[in-house]
Amino acid sequence: MTHGADTSPAETMPHGDSTGDMELLRAGLVEEIAQLDRELEEIGLLARQAHSELERHDARRQKGDERVTLLEGDARAATKEFIFDVRPMVLDDLGLVPTVRRTAADRGRGGGVEVDFASSGTDRRLPADLESGLFRILDDAIGGYALIHPTLVTVRLDWAEQEVFGTIRAHWPSSPADAPGTGARRQPEPSADMPPALAAIIEQNASDQSRARVLARSLPDPLVEDLRERAATLGVAIAFRDNGQSIELTARAG
Repeated sequence: MTHGADTSPAETMPHGDSTGDMELLRAGLVEEIAQLDRELEEIGLLARQAHSELERHDARRQKGDERVTLLEGDARAATKEFIFDVRPMVLDDLGLVPTVRRTAADRGRGGGVEVDFASSGTDRRLPADLESGLFRILDDAIGGYALIHPTLVTVRLDWAEQEVFGTIRAHWPSSPADAPGTGARRQPEPSADMPPALAAIIEQNASDQSRARVLARSLPDPLVEDLRERAATLGVAIAFRDNGQSIELTARAG
């Protein structure tokens, strides 16, 4: 018997299925690699965006830190000013006279006005509320006069046995014509030979100028009312003299 014509099943099985599986596997791997590339690119983009955001955040934080530093400096300065405004430390340490002397110099420098301060008699410590309130009245009055620019502001404290008297006075040239640089001219005086209408106009002009001069040389009404109220609260007598050009204070000191 001849066996040359016998063929085994392995020899007769086709090879196409194996090749197709390899191609599918290769295509799947290529797709997965492409997907990984896309994901890596997205991760890189997100990383770059995060880095840029961090840089912007750092820049904003640096600016914020600089701003905070400036604000802290401003706050410290404002706090010191507030403490002095409420009750200056020198008032606690030395009393009314040295404190008023200091504020007179400061207000004069700030307003470009000469402020002359003097105290007579034996000064002494006052009750804390009265001392603070009296100082604040004097300080605000000096500052108010300095803002309207007289030629001189004088401040006086006179100590008696039971009382202390304070005077703040603004000094001006005796007439507008005496004021340097004003260019003011003296108005003609009404006379009997003038027409009545002209005399009335001259008198009205003189009256208007006088009122304007008084207003220009007086403290503002809101400040005047504030000083009156504070003086009344403290039991301090206050009077405005010379058409508002001077203030007189009387406080119990015994």
